[in-house]
Amino acid sequence: VQRMAEMVNREFTYRQNVTDVGTSVEHIVEGRQGVCQDFAHLLLGLCRAIQVPARYASGYIVARGQAQSQGGAGAWQSQSQSSGSAEQAPTRGSGASHAWVEAFTPTHGWRGFDPTNNLLANAYYVKVAIGRDYSDVPPTRGTYHGGSSERLSVAVTARAVE
Repeated sequence: VQRMAEMVNREFTYRQNVTDVGTSVEHIVEGRQGVCQDFAHLLLGLCRAIQVPARYASGYIVARGQAQSQGGAGAWQSQSQSSGSAEQAPTRGSGASHAWVEAFTPTHGWRGFDPTNNLLANAYYVKVAIGRDYSDVPPTRGTYHGGSSERLSVAVTARAVE
């Protein structure tokens, strides 16, 4: 799973406003660009193709610059590192909801893989929901009753707490 996530990160360009929530994996593969939800859907498909159980994770991240990171080690940092080890903060996907994949293996259980940032999910990732894909976990869902001039606005601030 780690090698597949690295491949997605290396071979696909992070570019906003070229896809939407209905964009297919086929379109992502053809265009070779997209955002975190696109890369998560692509990695989900790759995992499932080789019979690795995988689920879509949605939430927020604290990006580099929003927190003081002691990073600098290799690209893949894990929550399970020994105490005192620095975890690398993600660099792409902040300022909005973020998506990554959790894959299950008998040796490690559920582990988060972020192909957008080429990182294992760590303390900089705030998981809000998991599902089969985006359609299971959209950030807003429901019915609104009110005047037609009403607008929904959401703001989330994520920061590291010492």
